[in-house]
Amino acid sequence: MSKMAGKKRGASAPKTLPEKGSVPLLGAPPKCLSALNVDFGRELIEYLGGDPSPIEDDWCWTEFAAEYGEDESLIEGAFEYFRTARDGNPAWAIYRLARHCGLDAEKAFSAIREIEVGDPAQAISSLACHCGLDVERAFEAIKQIEVGDPAEAIYYLARDCGLDVERAFEAIKQIEVGNPAYAIYLLGDYCGLGVKRAFEAIRKIEVGNPADSIYWLARDCGLGVKRAFEAIRLIKVGNPAYAIYLLADYCGLDPERALAAIREIKIGNPARAICLLARHCGLDMEQAIEVLREMPDGEEYVEIL
Repeated sequence: MSKMAGKKRGASAPKTLPEKGSVPLLGAPPKCLSALNVDFGRELIEYLGGDPSPIEDDWCWTEFAAEYGEDESLIEGAFEYFRTARDGNPAWAIYRLARHCGLDAEKAFSAIREIEVGDPAQAISSLACHCGLDVERAFEAIKQIEVGDPAEAIYYLARDCGLDVERAFEAIKQIEVGNPAYAIYLLGDYCGLGVKRAFEAIRKIEVGNPADSIYWLARDCGLGVKRAFEAIRLIKVGNPAYAIYLLADYCGLDPERALAAIREIKIGNPARAICLLARHCGLDMEQAIEVLREMPDGEEYVEIL
């Protein structure tokens, strides 16, 4: 752990470290949030026996580390708190403790791979990219994770940490949680995976929001708009209606064709997509209102128009 010059600020009084599997019993623990904001930071430091008064409104993890990083007892307490948290994204906080506060990366990795809430895969990927964790170990651990978005974490290993793109692609295709289609689009856009292979893989995915990723292939990677449109119409998960609206707004799809397809869609939020077609793509307002009034939640959007 790095040492700062001068007197430690915000250090807590010496106390017995928490037992394994517990957190320090200094009152009810705060709810674990996905990000370190001022209120959560103050509650956490007070809960751990430190002085929360130095925390300012614009703090993030670098400021937290500068203020409290030398207090090994407090950092250990924070680690135990996040390790046992059951809400928010505690794995990301543990990664931040490793990156900014001197927590051992192996210790962080062992804890994160046991977490079953939030997005532990992203935290493991970041440990590999920024804290020296072996990329192969990170990859094997991420493939086993069943919460969050492990596919995007694998993409980052390919983009930033040297994982072979083919191995990343094959692993992502097997993932059944999160949004693997978007990770495949990213491999196509940033890592050299061919557009055709990305498209064929994405259209077979049955979790997340594959329609959105097909739109991005059309917008950024040269996939034909007609092919994208026909593929999106067949998708049965996510929000394909919004992807069709995006094709109309950004890729030149005729808004009348978009409307005809969207009004047949029964998942996601087709009423909102029709509203957006009328507001941004030149669809006749009266025509949009007529269609919306036939839809279960259409009146909400009629009022917007």
